[in-house]
Amino acid sequence: MTQPSVETRAWQTLLLAAKAAGAGGHFASSESLFLRALKKATQAFGNEHVNFAATLIEFADSFSRQGNYAEAEELYRQAIAIYEKALGEDHPSLGISLRDLAELCRHQGKDLEARSFALRSATILNKGFGFSARA
Repeated sequence: MTQPSVETRAWQTLLLAAKAAGAGGHFASSESLFLRALKKATQAFGNEHVNFAATLIEFADSFSRQGNYAEAEELYRQAIAIYEKALGEDHPSLGISLRDLAELCRHQGKDLEARSFALRSATILNKGFGFSARA
């Protein structure tokens, strides 16, 4: 089995540190680490890779937990576009991200968008995967 590259390990370390800082309530440090993780993901994989998208999702989750919904929504939408292109229209990672975006839209009072994302998520997650979405 091949060992991850130095850049991949650096990206993983930064991502874990960003998540830990956010979980500890150190949001300024977390944001700085997420930005560094995004830069490292771009260097290691490119900005259309699923690992870059996964970093965007984690960053969006952090913003969402802080109530920074506009920032979170932008990051979710970027990640979803990458997932659609890289993984296809029926991948569970896309479905889960759409479910998260639906929840975020619901918090913002964007009920029509939330319903649309939730229905699309449910369709993807139920198609052969047996997952369910919170509609």
